[in-house]
Amino acid sequence: MLFRSQDGSIGLPAYHEFVRKWGMWVRVGAQGAVLQATPMRRYSGNWLQPAVVATSPCDAVAALRAGGQAPKRVGWSATHDGGQSWPLDSGDATLDLPNPDSSVAMIRLSDGSLLMACNPIEHGRNRLQLFRSPDDGASWKASRLIEAGGEGDEFSYPALLQD
Repeated sequence: MLFRSQDGSIGLPAYHEFVRKWGMWVRVGAQGAVLQATPMRRYSGNWLQPAVVATSPCDAVAALRAGGQAPKRVGWSATHDGGQSWPLDSGDATLDLPNPDSSVAMIRLSDGSLLMACNPIEHGRNRLQLFRSPDDGASWKASRLIEAGGEGDEFSYPALLQD
């Protein structure tokens, strides 16, 4: 997700993956210069590939891929200052959704709810399912099974778009 600020800058999710892994929020100025790169949960494990959704003009939530560590769950972070800061605590901020070191996708639907696509299993990437949250990510309910493949099948880099 991309955010445009009043000053003409834009914010977008990115990630760093060399030795350690972490998600980042990058703010780029109107002329294309990088103004800020803020880590997301950098010190609490290998959390990367953030899927970010705005919940208000200054608030956003991020679902992150767990990069190899246990428990294999969807990571969770939030900002309340337009992406200027994200939690860097060592706590266990994860959702109760299994995720086997695989990317997630998330969007806000026109009704205001959040929709997430992930592989809700501990091992393998052969199941792709949608989950819906009516309360900005505080709770999630299984919505629709998209794929349930066999051994060797992989559905690991989902993307979502609402038309």
